[in-house]
Amino acid sequence: MRRLAGPARWACALLLFGALTATGAEPPRNPPPAVRFGVADSASRTLAVTDEAGARQVPFAGFSVRQIPAREWTIVTFYVMYREVAEGDARRRESYWIARRATGNDADRTHTPVTIDWASSGKCPALDGMIRTMGEEISDRLEIAVPGEGDPSEIPVGVIRYALWSGEARFRGTGYGAVLHLTADAGSPLALWVDGNASALAPCWGDVDPPAIASAAR
Repeated sequence: MRRLAGPARWACALLLFGALTATGAEPPRNPPPAVRFGVADSASRTLAVTDEAGARQVPFAGFSVRQIPAREWTIVTFYVMYREVAEGDARRRESYWIARRATGNDADRTHTPVTIDWASSGKCPALDGMIRTMGEEISDRLEIAVPGEGDPSEIPVGVIRYALWSGEARFRGTGYGAVLHLTADAGSPLALWVDGNASALAPCWGDVDPPAIASAAR
């Protein structure tokens, strides 16, 4: 039987992952090292869970950190969740946040599983603070430059890459929504936001049971 070459084998792995994601399953934890980050990042953005009210939820935003020389990475995604709370004879709907963290690397060829941890704002106020300040370090400091005009980008590309995405971005004061995706280096406002919240969030990971993985939308 003919064996597929490296690129073709990785492409097949990505196709297999796509099929698994479509069924609502947890993403595979040991794809080939060369595609591991890409698989995990794509899967994390679409992984649906079921909240306590029985509704299907998908991430609304997230970030990632890649340490290039060590080929290590962390991917965090944020969800808004709902539950029914008794209030006297009535019931009301209450919202809270949960976050999913996937950590792994692209250098390990022994197929070490990706580590998955969860955190909840119900037990971790730091998570609420991190989510609510997500745009503050960026929105007033980001510009789309025209080459040759304005202040040049003088900071060389670093060895740690940060990325932020959100499906809930919007143009302020217009009512128009937008999808945001940006990358930056260590020392940037994005990196300072991530690193500045990391220590406060560190004790929260693994402090809650993971939510149920939702079936695929019909």
